[in-house]
Amino acid sequence: LRRRTFHGRSFDVHGAPLPDGGYVVCALETTALIAARAEAEDALNRINTAIAGLQLGLAAFDPQGALLFANPRFGELLALPPELIRPGFRFSDLLDRLAASDEFSGVDGAGFIAGQRGIDRSRQATTRRMRGNGQVIDVSSDPLPDGGWTMTLADVSPLVRAEDEAS
Repeated sequence: LRRRTFHGRSFDVHGAPLPDGGYVVCALETTALIAARAEAEDALNRINTAIAGLQLGLAAFDPQGALLFANPRFGELLALPPELIRPGFRFSDLLDRLAASDEFSGVDGAGFIAGQRGIDRSRQATTRRMRGNGQVIDVSSDPLPDGGWTMTLADVSPLVRAEDEAS
């Protein structure tokens, strides 16, 4: 049982019967633990809110290529349905899904997918992708200490248009 006193202290109370018919009760004060958990949950909510609101697409993959998390913008910039962008979805399956879409049917699209399959994820890598709708996306991959990697997608279309106009 978890009990909270009127003074704001919390205790977890554990009980267990004894073989001779008695009962053992142990009470542990958990006030600091509960406060730390609430603080950690609050910080996690703030981080999730910030990541969800980024204009960058952001995803992290484990060493085997399984998706750990991704923000909504990640799926949008790859033109993938939101239901695919879920933890555990494999990066190779993501690339297969992209290859099956009309947007990646040309030589440029096939080259982009082949390039993503061949990247050494233990090193930083950046490439640029021009979507069929004219949107220009910079795709970056950065290694994580555990062998996984992060991937960021940035819509740089306004910058590319400004560079084209300037030249």
